[in-house]
Amino acid sequence: MFFLLIYQISHLLSIQQVRFHCLYNHFYVLSSLILDSEMCLTMLIGGSILALVGGIVLGVIGIVLCSVNYLIYKKMVEKKTQAVLPIIDDN
Repeated sequence: MFFLLIYQISHLLSIQQVRFHCLYNHFYVLSSLILDSEMCLTMLIGGSILALVGGIVLGVIGIVLCSVNYLIYKKMVEKKTQAVLPIIDDN
């Protein structure tokens, strides 16, 4: 019974969802790198106003991308929960 449940849950993942999760992971890494690059830019290049302004701009872009990433994550969890709940309720 348990293995049947595991099989049904794993069967819910299609190729399109796997590709979306892979794309989502790349987007997460990219937004984190942008956010971290602003910290490096503002802290390592001291005394330059241009580096400070560029770091602030990159920081705002990184924060926005991380926020969008969180919204995508919440939507993914909601869809996955809606897909798995009927299978769990049946068993």
